[in-house]
Amino acid sequence: MNVTTSTGVKIEPYNSSRVELHLGPRYRFYKELMFAFEFRTDSANGTLFYGRSEAYPEEFVALVLRNGRPVHKIQCPSLHADITLPSTIFPPLNDNRWHRVIYSTRLGRFGYNGIIDVDGTNHTSVYEVNCEDFDTVIFGGHRPTHVGTLLPAEMTDHGSFEGCMKEAYFPYPFSSPGGYYVVSQCD
Repeated sequence: MNVTTSTGVKIEPYNSSRVELHLGPRYRFYKELMFAFEFRTDSANGTLFYGRSEAYPEEFVALVLRNGRPVHKIQCPSLHADITLPSTIFPPLNDNRWHRVIYSTRLGRFGYNGIIDVDGTNHTSVYEVNCEDFDTVIFGGHRPTHVGTLLPAEMTDHGSFEGCMKEAYFPYPFSSPGGYYVVSQCD
């Protein structure tokens, strides 16, 4: 099983079911960040991914589903925000069909532009953040040591993501092999 392949992995209905990818030292949030993946679910709520730094675990950037709608969550020293992507351009994503997400940040004129592209439609949020570079991306569930301590209850108390993830793409190599926890083959 490998989240970077076309067969992907199934995230099971347990908070600890997840894929952890450790990014190499050239992967930097402040210059430019980009990664992509595909997912399929009928779960209304759950974490699609969160990125964080091992050195600063209380800081993270995430994309979650809330009632089937994508929400961009940011928890950094300069900004705590939940940005619900407009329902006029993003229909509910818990329709058990494959959806492609491209997440990126770029330095813009007035701060960082957070860009979330779902199925070819993008939403840009302009914000100024001072999060540390994140070196770990977690897909699906949550690391058990983060539940109740580092992540807000909304990300852990309303059911976990259950579904498949595949074709995760990162432009830089990983610093170590990924960790796969309580996952199975995607059918």
